[in-house]
Amino acid sequence: MNIEICMVGNLRPPIFQYFINTLRKTGYIESGVMNFRTNDHGSALEYEFYAILSKSAPPCAIPDIDLLKAAERDLLVVRPSGDVKEADETLRQRLANAEGELIALRNSTSWRLTAPLRYLKDRPAARG
Repeated sequence: MNIEICMVGNLRPPIFQYFINTLRKTGYIESGVMNFRTNDHGSALEYEFYAILSKSAPPCAIPDIDLLKAAERDLLVVRPSGDVKEADETLRQRLANAEGELIALRNSTSWRLTAPLRYLKDRPAARG
C-alpha cells in the first residue's frame, strides 16, 4: 500500500526525507519515501512537494548528513530573501488596513443603529 502526501509550507524535501529516514531507522514506521515530486510556485514563503511513502521503498541512498546540509542550504536561501521581507511588510500593511476598516465600521452610524438587533440575535434566550 502506498500513501501519497502533499506538503505545503516551510518544510523542505530534504528535512522531510531526513525525518522519514529517522522514523524508519528507529522502528516507528515501516514506510520509506518511494518518490518525490516538487512544485515550486515561486514563493519564498511556501514550498510544495508530494511524497509517496511505501513499505517497499528502498532505504534512502543519501546519507543523513547530506540531507541535513541540503536542508540548511534551503533555509539559508529563504532567510535573506527580499521576498520574505516584502511579503512581511505587505501582510503588516494589510493587517493595519483591516484594523482601520474595522474601527471605522464600529464607529459608523449603521453599526450603532443595528446594535440592538445584534444584541437580540446574540442573547442566549433568543437561541433557545
